[in-house]
Amino acid sequence: VQWLETYTYEQISPKQIRKKISNDVGAVYKESFLYLNEKGKTLEENERFVVTGVSQNLLYSYSEEGIIKSIDFATDVVGKLEENFTFTYDNKGNRTSETFFRNREQRWQKTYFYDAKQRFPEAIILKYPNQSTFYLQTFKVEFY
Repeated sequence: VQWLETYTYEQISPKQIRKKISNDVGAVYKESFLYLNEKGKTLEENERFVVTGVSQNLLYSYSEEGIIKSIDFATDVVGKLEENFTFTYDNKGNRTSETFFRNREQRWQKTYFYDAKQRFPEAIILKYPNQSTFYLQTFKVEFY
């Protein structure tokens, strides 16, 4: 089964964009309004499902350099649900950690490790706060 979504964008103003999302038969099933900062980065996205009217809201924050620091998500799909992703970076702009919270409770944290020149990720450790084990994902980069 293949699912195909189509996105169309309409510039409402210099800092506002309307996004329409259509399903694989061409019907618009979700609309969003994106609000941008002066650098053109998305600060907020308000989504609404056309048929149900259910809404979702995403808030984005950035560092002075324009790197994403956090994403906050809230919806009323199944009662109140709030999720948050926070990110940290090293001085080269490499992501060093990603932490996920649901309803203000930490669910997991990823820690990123890079090669000696700090260019390519070598490993990611995923840790759940209520478990004594962790999950390790390793990468190998080869040049030909």
